Amino acid sequence: MTSHPDAFNALRPWAAAHETINVIIDTPGTRGEDGDALDVAVLCSASSFVGCLMTVRPVGVIKAVQWEKRQRIQNDRLIAVPVTPVNRPRARRLADIDPERLSALEQFFCAYNRAQGRRFEITGRQSKQAALRLIQANLASSG
Repeated sequence: MTSHPDAFNALRPWAAAHETINVIIDTPGTRGEDGDALDVAVLCSASSFVGCLMTVRPVGVIKAVQWEKRQRIQNDRLIAVPVTPVNRPRARRLADIDPERLSALEQFFCAYNRAQGRRFEITGRQSKQAALRLIQANLASSG
């Protein structure tokens, strides 16, 4: 774990997305309502690779629900920026992210799930504090 109070380590990219998104990763040690690790969209300009451990700072949450086999499942997406000792992120909260970039990210999530045969609906956006609460709640429920 990193020593920065607002940062956490995330692992395993599972989908390369739009160039403004870069990578979607799982958060080790967490479990969301869908039974999988929490998903994190890391907004950065550099490439990554499967198995890369990244230290990221959450800036917000995209609230979403998906339907699988007629079952409604809450499946939120954390939004984060990478943290390195040399390149500190400028974005500290969701409001610091270009709204068009966030819209493109939401469209990606909808299209990705549609391609997987799932209905996926964005229900809102929440703050960095909500992202931190989501991480803590899912760390507690994963054990």
